[in-house]
Amino acid sequence: MDDDLQAFDRDALVAEVKKLRAGIRQHRDSTIRGIHYRQSLDKQAPGAPVHDKEFNG
Repeated sequence: MDDDLQAFDRDALVAEVKKLRAGIRQHRDSTIRGIHYRQSLDKQAPGAPVHDKEFNG
């Protein structure tokens, strides 16, 4: 299943790990965090408009 990893050198493995971790963070932030925030907002202000961009200060 993971036999392709045997052919990777250290730099390729590090690059692959960074790519996978970035994908995990993106998925986590777009699902768990967003859902909890929206659920809280829906309770506190049910008529609040939906805005799909992050606040960057």
